[in-house]
Amino acid sequence: MRKFDFQSILVGVRTKWLAVAIVAFFGLILLGTASVAMATSSSDNNSAETSNAKRLVTIYDDGTERTILTHADTVAGALKDAGITTEKADVVEPKLDAKLTDSSTNINIYRARPIVVVDGTRQIRVVTAAQSDADIVKAAGLKLDPADKTNLTRVNDVLASGGAGLQLVITRAKTVHLTLYGNNLTLKTQAKTVADLLDEKKIKLAPSDFISVETDAAITDNMNLEIWREGEQTITTEEDVPFATQTINDPTLDKSVRQVKTAGVNGKRSVTYEINMKNGQEVSRQEIQSVDISAPVTEVVIVGSKPAGPTYNPNGTHEDWMRAAGIAPENFAYVDYIVGHESGWNPNSRNAGSGACGLPQAYPCSKLGPNWNNPVVALSWMNGYVSRYGGWAGAYQHWVTYHSY
Repeated sequence: MRKFDFQSILVGVRTKWLAVAIVAFFGLILLGTASVAMATSSSDNNSAETSNAKRLVTIYDDGTERTILTHADTVAGALKDAGITTEKADVVEPKLDAKLTDSSTNINIYRARPIVVVDGTRQIRVVTAAQSDADIVKAAGLKLDPADKTNLTRVNDVLASGGAGLQLVITRAKTVHLTLYGNNLTLKTQAKTVADLLDEKKIKLAPSDFISVETDAAITDNMNLEIWREGEQTITTEEDVPFATQTINDPTLDKSVRQVKTAGVNGKRSVTYEINMKNGQEVSRQEIQSVDISAPVTEVVIVGSKPAGPTYNPNGTHEDWMRAAGIAPENFAYVDYIVGHESGWNPNSRNAGSGACGLPQAYPCSKLGPNWNNPVVALSWMNGYVSRYGGWAGAYQHWVTYHSY
């Protein structure tokens, strides 16, 4: 009979359970890794599904409505999927390159079409996708006054209109120059008669008021109209306050020079008058009150005060030429010596070898400009050139020493 070994059994049991624990531990690790991988894969799939998700797009194309499902992520892509093409003059909202981010989007297409714009005797044919009358007028290169009216209708004869199916007619407002109790007003109106104008502008005539024309008279463009009240009355008008001018003399500028340093601006004031009217004529006027609205700005003018030298006289003396060039008389002798040796005082002198020209024999001749043979021009250039020698005396000494300057 074998002896029972309890200790051996215990060791075996412990070994068995340790092995089970190890297997379970590594199993949990593998399970967790798989779960993470599955979660990551699921997230990537969701992301891909979001980017490739179908979008519901409703397209309104020139009065027709169409709804599609698309994977496109731009307006242009959605229109391509729908088989819809657009022209350059068409207007698409949102724009073709706009991104589609929502699951449901509306796209509007406004097709360009020919429209005849009638402005008085002018007819302008324009191709535009503009929808409002104001935008159509703008596309035709015209401007509207707020009082002008427009009417967009279909044309009766498409061939006569050059293929245009729509016509926009502009009815221009008329201009009326109204003097109302002494105040001059310029009005724009669609009124047919003077009575209509008074009603439109909410002008009510008192029993003592008079009007220059009958109220049933037709309104004409640039019509003059006057309303006045008999007897004494007050009127308020806005008047200009003339600006003053300040003149500053500048001895460095010729007398012919006049420069505006600061532009003048008229001021404004509101003036109330008491006037007396009789038979539609103003008999007397007296100022009873005034209020300054804006102060005038003084105009500042720079005026040259430098005495002008004598003008160039081809038959003048050397002294005349030197004075005209602005050379001081005390330098005349130096100038006479240098010029006499350079060109012999011949304004047309030109050195065939070097190309030097004029009284100073300047090289290149282009230094003197196109009028190089004008002695005043030549001497004026020379008067500035000798500053490198400290003036005419220094230029003279240099010439005596080196026979050039």
